[in-house]
Amino acid sequence: MVAREAGGPSHEPEGAAIEETRAAPRARHTRPETASDLAMRRGTLAMIASGVLAIGSAHAQSSGGIPTGAFGTGEAKARPEHVEEDLIGTPRDVRTLPRAPTLPDLTHRAPELSFEHTVASIAPHGQTDPTAARLTAHLAHFDFELPLIPSRLYAGAEWGFGAGRGPAAPDGAFVSGQPQVFARAVHSFSHERYSVGAGLGLSPPVFRYSDTSEAERLDEGETSLLLSVIRPWDLSMFLDRRFTARPWVDLRVALRHLVVQARLGLDVNLRTSETSCSPAAICDRAGQVQVVSLGTLFVGWQPRKELAFGIEAWEVYLLQTSLPVSDRERSTFALSPSVRFFYRWVEPAISVLFPVGAPLLNAVESYYAVRLDLRVWFDSR
Repeated sequence: MVAREAGGPSHEPEGAAIEETRAAPRARHTRPETASDLAMRRGTLAMIASGVLAIGSAHAQSSGGIPTGAFGTGEAKARPEHVEEDLIGTPRDVRTLPRAPTLPDLTHRAPELSFEHTVASIAPHGQTDPTAARLTAHLAHFDFELPLIPSRLYAGAEWGFGAGRGPAAPDGAFVSGQPQVFARAVHSFSHERYSVGAGLGLSPPVFRYSDTSEAERLDEGETSLLLSVIRPWDLSMFLDRRFTARPWVDLRVALRHLVVQARLGLDVNLRTSETSCSPAAICDRAGQVQVVSLGTLFVGWQPRKELAFGIEAWEVYLLQTSLPVSDRERSTFALSPSVRFFYRWVEPAISVLFPVGAPLLNAVESYYAVRLDLRVWFDSR
């Protein structure tokens, strides 16, 4: 710095002099940074980082879980199991795909219990007057499935019962269906976009309905046979004195919001004992075999994570039977559009059911039904 002469002008810029004056006091109080100062600074930065991470985690939980398009993509398995969705509220890896009321989620990871109540309006056989009084039937169906090896092996049981009025029981009758136990295995590809499986169900003849033959029961319009026609895929559940084995295969494809699932199976019904019948009737003999072909197709679309639309289609055909029915009466085709909602541990659904063409066995003139379905999850997490 050049010394300023007395009374003469300064050759140093005025700003530089001011900065030097301001810096001088700081220089006098400056001390070297110690280890404790460095530790304090690091602790402060760690607290700030923890706060930011906590805010981000809370925002992730409150802003929704699995995106709608992530169903069946395997993204759920890569995320923490304890993270919950805002509306659905279940661990993200419990559900994988929306399912049909009568078909399982092939790769679910928690025990489930399903209950379905079907209310049907029936026009008895031969009633063609649309203004005539119709019959009413109620059917209840329970289904429980437990994952033995999640996404691989499952076991479960199902049972149904019903009540309704028919020509043989004008005041109404209660009928219990035959219980069934089953097991199934499944294998998935490409992060569960594609799944294929197989299963086997066994249904022993626990309940007896009548001492007459099935042909006479059909002619008399017995309640148990009428109930089996309303849910044609459960025909074997209401057969009398028959041990049923049901093998099947499962197929499922998931593409973003769309899921397509199919089940193809056979019911092999073995007659366990004979019944009394009139000389003109066809008698049921012990060891007699009846074979029923079952096909189910479900197409579902999930526009939002808490809502799904779907439609089910069934084709049932009696490949081998002793009943005196024509080829047209051996088969039936039914449709059921549905709406399913997703909440914390429950999935309620509502659907309608109606045949396309003649009902099975021509046992009734026509029918239509409303189905209420409720699915409950059980998980300890």
